[in-house]
Amino acid sequence: MPPFDLFEDRRLERAYANLRTLIWRLRDDARGLVVEEADGLRIDADVVDFQEAVRWSSAIVQRETPPTTQPPFIGRPLLPGWSEPWLVAPREHLHLLELHALDAAGERLLMAGRLGEAAASALLAVTVDPLRESSNRLLIEILLREGNVADGLRRYEAYRSLLDSEMNAEPGLAVQALVAPLLAAGYVSPRPRAARGR
Repeated sequence: MPPFDLFEDRRLERAYANLRTLIWRLRDDARGLVVEEADGLRIDADVVDFQEAVRWSSAIVQRETPPTTQPPFIGRPLLPGWSEPWLVAPREHLHLLELHALDAAGERLLMAGRLGEAAASALLAVTVDPLRESSNRLLIEILLREGNVADGLRRYEAYRSLLDSEMNAEPGLAVQALVAPLLAAGYVSPRPRAARGR
């Protein structure tokens, strides 16, 4: 792409100057985004491809594609460290769309009996948004379906404690219903791993 396509000023000399300024600013604003190489510049492969993330997430939510492994940048923040107001809406859009996609992929994988992949999808969603009820419910359900009662109860207790400390709230009825039979049968919720002594 010629550099003048990035800027309103169509003069080539000014466009190159604008491009140099942009690259110089990116060194501070988005460290590591642009990588200098002997034969030119490249975008680091670990960055978020907004369009690809939206495409993958939308296809999963709309059931247009199987719940295959997500692109490696799903769940990563969009331009971390940038505080420009115009980024607020795209960040929120991508955040919510990715979470819906991870939940949808996890549910479809669970129904297909692919529990390990389902757990990975749900765990990524919980990592991205620890307070998200649907993702926590899904992860607890997957763990219990696997027969990992201690892990399921530990995850429930971690979520319950987080909600209590962050929002002074309890898990919703759908989450409580998953563990209620176990607690009624005498199981005790273990403490979250981070809180346990060694």
